[in-house]
Amino acid sequence: MKPSITLRYIVDIGFWPRRTAEQLLADPGHLQHGVTAWLWIGLIYGLTAFVGGLNGVGASTEPSLRLPSAGYYLWMGPATPLLYLLNFLVIAGSIHLLAKLAKGRGSYEQTFAVTALTFVLPVVLTMWVFEMPLLVFFPHLQPKVPGGLWILPAWFNNGRQWFGLIWIFFILGIATSRVQRLSIWKALPITLAAFIFGWAVELTYLR
Repeated sequence: MKPSITLRYIVDIGFWPRRTAEQLLADPGHLQHGVTAWLWIGLIYGLTAFVGGLNGVGASTEPSLRLPSAGYYLWMGPATPLLYLLNFLVIAGSIHLLAKLAKGRGSYEQTFAVTALTFVLPVVLTMWVFEMPLLVFFPHLQPKVPGGLWILPAWFNNGRQWFGLIWIFFILGIATSRVQRLSIWKALPITLAAFIFGWAVELTYLR
């Protein structure tokens, strides 16, 4: 399996989810591509968080797990890949189970693959590219403007995060409709329910 093929799937599914999901179904290495996408986003965010922790950046709000705010990113660094895996497993598992109730025909491995692949591009473009400079290069600005660069207004920082989540929701819903052989009107509510389950898990550790 070539990493360049995984990268192509990541980019293509961000803009052409229906066509890319069909190509992925025909690829015998679809699960490997999904696992590779998980490792990439987990390691990229984990390394960024750990460097932020070394720079003295703390959580802007206390997570539900009551983790110490001062050492939050030092803890999140090594834990991020596993937390992404947990989130992907919950979302893909929820989609798969709900799709089966709606007579979906896709496999869990296929669902996990498209789940992991759909997250990478929106997360990188709407979240990581804005948060990485703050954690790595401008840690002294973090207490003033958590979650974004100091030159950007609060409405933009909130908007970019919501846009990223909506982007993921729609491309994952479209991809799910192809993987599970369901209509888009069945796939979107299933994806929304899985998002809610995944978000409930994330709220326990996100700052």
